[in-house]
Amino acid sequence: MILCFGIYAAILSKCCLPGTTNKDLLSELVSTIDSNHGYRDKNNATSVSRLMNCDRSFPTITVSDSNVYSHDVGRTQTNIVSLAKDVNPDNLATRFTGVINLLDSDKKKAAVGALMYVIKEDKSLKRTHKEMFIN
Repeated sequence: MILCFGIYAAILSKCCLPGTTNKDLLSELVSTIDSNHGYRDKNNATSVSRLMNCDRSFPTITVSDSNVYSHDVGRTQTNIVSLAKDVNPDNLATRFTGVINLLDSDKKKAAVGALMYVIKEDKSLKRTHKEMFIN
């Protein structure tokens, strides 16, 4: 697999405005699904680093009695896994304003090109999934 959250975030981080930290970027990205996450917390550098590196040793997702998934890493919590299931893709683009505002306008086209390249080259994505991004 080529495409993972870390690759996606790394491409975007190369195109961010000066002074934007990985924590800022990841916080905005996660906020598109879970606005109540804890990635802005100053004690969550390890969690941010793990996401950026596509680290597979991320803690196991636990299911509570209410059937809500959450990651609990130190003080980081996000319900992104369960929340993502109910996100309407038609409304998702409007949630990316914060992410887009972190990008250098001169580098946005390069970011899209790099992401398109990764998607096209990722052999693990089924053709139908690639078409969702390419069309």
